[in-house]
Formats: sequence, structure tokens, C-alpha cells
Amino acid sequence: MFVEVKGHKTFVNLNGQTFDPAKPSIVFVHGAAMEQSAWAAQARYFAYHDYNSLSVNLPAHGPVGSPNQSAGEAPTTIAAYGDWVVDFLDAMKIEKAVLVGHSMGTLIGLEVAATYPNRLEKMILVGAAPSMPVHPALVDAASKDDWLAEELMTSWGHGLGGHLGGNKANGVWMKGTALSVFGNSEDQLIFNDLSACSSYETGMDSAAKIACPTLIISGKDDKMTPARQGAKLAAAIPDCKNVVLPVGHMMPSEAPNEVLDLMIEFLAA
Repeated sequence: MFVEVKGHKTFVNLNGQTFDPAKPSIVFVHGAAMEQSAWAAQARYFAYHDYNSLSVNLPAHGPVGSPNQSAGEAPTTIAAYGDWVVDFLDAMKIEKAVLVGHSMGTLIGLEVAATYPNRLEKMILVGAAPSMPVHPALVDAASKDDWLAEELMTSWGHGLGGHLGGNKANGVWMKGTALSVFGNSEDQLIFNDLSACSSYETGMDSAAKIACPTLIISGKDDKMTPARQGAKLAAAIPDCKNVVLPVGHMMPSEAPNEVLDLMIEFLAA
């Protein structure tokens, strides 16, 4: 479905159900230059287990020219992305939600939880760190829309299993899927999002302000947001559980069942 957020048409996947204002809502926020399908393995479960499950494409995200691409310009800072997520909640008339973020989406979650504490019931951060500096070679390639940026993000983003195969869905190639998503994104979107991540400096300050129960899921082989950084962030959040899985950064696809099980357990507590 589409919802208008600040005058722009925004795509949100309700994962096979219709929106019911009487149900609690869980909002899935994707990572840099990605889109809502990143949460396919987790979001559909909650849609059929008493939640409004909303996987949203951030502004300008989604395959270029497809009906699922959200309109508008991509925000250039994490704080602005956080404000946009709250505008999205307002557009959907959701007073309070569970927010689930991956990678850049975890920084967005930090800002929403710190700046708008009354809008979140709980928060789940997958592949999180208090800051996300980006390698200069990756920034340079992204600034030129060079295919190398897509290749580096895909290679660094997956653990060994993601490189060799082994997806739970037969015939699905994890690296190939990620390359396709990055390759079909808007020009300069990778550079925009990586720049927003790289310039974000208030993670530890925001963490200390978080009032909602939080779960952080880290990857032991994560090269982009190392598990030690996830632990550092978790220690700064007053009510936070930290779990490490034996995979890389792309946990929603590398360990879909394990991530889902942890989410189910945390939300049931």
C-alpha cells in the first residue's frame, strides 16, 4: 500500500494483511540503499501473529522506476531520517510502535528512541554500533556511482556462509540478491546513506536517553558493525539485551530463523 508522508507517496508493505488500528504495530526499517524486502523472512511472521507488520521503503528507496519506490528526496542525516520515521508513524496514525532496524536503520532507531521516547514500545537493533565510520575506498566508489561500491558493501556485509551459499530458501543467492538491490537503487543513494552513517556522532549520547526495552543482535563475523561495538552500545542503553550470532552483517538473510526466534522471544517477554 501507499501512504502520503509530508506530501510524498511512500510505499509500505503490510506483508499480506490489512492495517488494523486495534492491533499493535511493528515497523521494520532497512539499511543504507536497501529496501523493505530485506525483512521478508521476519516481517511476514508478525503480520500473521497479531501485529500490524509494516516494512517501509524510506524516501527515494526501492527499485528505480518501480511502483514500490518511495517518492521524495532521501534525508542526508540520521537525525532527519529519524524525524521522517515519526512523520511516517503520524501518517499511519500509529501512536506507539515496536521499531526494528538493520544497519543504518539501527542509527535511525537510536534517534527515534532518544528524541521521541513516547513513540516506541520496544526496539530491536540488528547490526548496530554507536557510530558507523565508512572506509574511504567505499565512500570514493559510492561518490562516483562506481559498481565497486555495491561489490564492497556486498562482500564486506556477508559472513562466510553468505559468500558460499546456504540460504534457507532454495535457489536464493544472498550476495546476488544484495547486488541486485544496490544496483537498482537511485544514483548517489549509496553515497547519501553512507555519508549520513559516517557523519553520525551522537550514538552514545542517544543510547543513554533510551527508555524502551531494547534488543541488540550482533554478528560474530560482522565486518561493518563489529560485535564489540554492538556490546558497547548495549552497555550504554539502560534496559538492553545483547545477543551475538555466528554470522556477518546481513543477519536478516544470513540467519533469518535465528533472528526471528530472538525477536519473538523478546517481544513476548
